[in-house]
Amino acid sequence: YSKSLKILSDKFITISEEYHKKFEKSSYDCLELVKDLKEKYINKFKLKEEKEPSPICKEYCDFERKNVEAGIPQGLSGCLACYWVYDEIGRYMYANQTKDENIYKIWMEDYSGSSSKSLIKYLEICNEYAAKDKEVEKMMTKIYKKAVQFEYDFWDDACKK
Repeated sequence: YSKSLKILSDKFITISEEYHKKFEKSSYDCLELVKDLKEKYINKFKLKEEKEPSPICKEYCDFERKNVEAGIPQGLSGCLACYWVYDEIGRYMYANQTKDENIYKIWMEDYSGSSSKSLIKYLEICNEYAAKDKEVEKMMTKIYKKAVQFEYDFWDDACKK
């Protein structure tokens, strides 16, 4: 996901310095968050082995990358689902947790933070691009729906393991 955001950021270099910086920062923050989470879980559970991404995770990452390489509207809509779904799930799980020793507590604490303000800005950028043309809006909606399905499949796969 971080790589896809970086590619998207690079597409904004000559179009919008503000958006370029926003997505560059999002890419960096995402990478740092994942590295931090990984370290916390490795330490907490004394994990040693690296796992390969699941087939659905790999397919989803390929889908995101394909879309960001295709163009800004495609990239925005292809990456939005991950951003939005993680925000919603993180906040929901954190607000509704019932156990002090929930194994997902570290994840929930990191994903239930103050990302909503950033999400609102992301949605504004998506709406800006979608408003330019009805066909672009339809294409972005189609890509977003596919990305949401990938999110569902990703979470469903993770819950089955």
